[in-house]
Amino acid sequence: MSHITDPSILALDGSRFMLLPWQGTKLIHTLSLLLTSAGVRVPSVVQPYYLEVEASNLLVLREHITNLVNKPPSTELVVESMPLREWQRNKYGRYLPENLLRSTYAIDAWI
Repeated sequence: MSHITDPSILALDGSRFMLLPWQGTKLIHTLSLLLTSAGVRVPSVVQPYYLEVEASNLLVLREHITNLVNKPPSTELVVESMPLREWQRNKYGRYLPENLLRSTYAIDAWI
């Protein structure tokens, strides 16, 4: 089990939780992408401090995180599931072909 499932999760109310990974902007962004790809709703990302996520309960959220740690999805799978507008990071993005946008986003977001 990942250490992120221990004291780094705070219950806010009902189905809302705050993840405090204490790792920095890149990790928070990657964690947000992974959780979203696993079906966890991430309504708020306050980089580099915390993620607000929604899950039916704490046990389900911990299970999602544990599954992601034990068997992370491929970069291609996560990026493929994202809408095109997420890849268009700057004003020139709309002129690039989708495969190039996808590749550059994967490199920027994960490496």
